[in-house]
Amino acid sequence: LLLACAFAISHENTQKFPARAGDLALFESSQSKNRAETGLVLRVIDGDSIWVQIGDRIEEVRYIGIDAPEIIAPREQFQCLGEEAERLNTSLVLGKTVTLTKEFSEQDRIGRLLRHVSIDGQMIQKIMLEQGLAKVMTIEPDMSYQPAFSKIESSAQQRHAGIWNQHCSH
Repeated sequence: LLLACAFAISHENTQKFPARAGDLALFESSQSKNRAETGLVLRVIDGDSIWVQIGDRIEEVRYIGIDAPEIIAPREQFQCLGEEAERLNTSLVLGKTVTLTKEFSEQDRIGRLLRHVSIDGQMIQKIMLEQGLAKVMTIEPDMSYQPAFSKIESSAQQRHAGIWNQHCSH
């Protein structure tokens, strides 16, 4: 029932829930605990992907809801501040135990786990957006945090943080 309500709310009233950054913690606490697991971060790939040891398995994890500048991409050049995004992600999670929370989708089209990633109660996606080192990227049905993420992204844009400064093209 909680999942159905969260899904309905995120699709019907995306402007109101969770609308403020402070609502993010309240919404996080309402998420089903059985969808969360912990793991040790073994490697950071870039600003939105990591390798995590979860029990006896090792999985590639893609952060839900954000898209950080690429540093490794076939047919693409390095994107503005891609290395900075990777460095920040590394400083936040490498060698640390993180909480991985599933929304609706298990994996993306290339087999990476799709998860919200938190450490010490702080959602990594939120930090990346606050620093202007990621953009909001929502793909249905994993859209529960989209309103809160969009507000954080707007604040970063207004402050000209990271990729939103004049030196990066959009």
